[in-house]
Amino acid sequence: MKKQLVTIAMAAALQAGVVQADTVVEAVPDQMPGRFLGAFSGLMIGAAGGGPIGIGVVIGASLGWFAGGELQEAGGLSGNAYRIRDEDGGVSTVRSPNQTWSSGDRVDVVGGRLRATDQLSYHL
Repeated sequence: MKKQLVTIAMAAALQAGVVQADTVVEAVPDQMPGRFLGAFSGLMIGAAGGGPIGIGVVIGASLGWFAGGELQEAGGLSGNAYRIRDEDGGVSTVRSPNQTWSSGDRVDVVGGRLRATDQLSYHL
């Protein structure tokens, strides 16, 4: 009986440090698809106009990156992205195009996407 109590106490102590979730800090517009398409289009135009290794490629891709993001936002086509604070205090941005979150929500990042944290695991 004493061995079982020690085992249960050890398992509970080890579990307490492992179970932590990330917290949503704020929502930000997701402009990555527009920026990617803009940069690719700008790269192609710059390559055609300035040569394949010329400065036109760099300028075209840079201008396309900024223009693509702005056009996507102006058109109201921006998706959802969220700034996430992890348990170590670091902040990162994670895309979540199919689901909305509020500031303070507890989430897990799985496969580059946000997933609701199982709240039962935090009450152990």
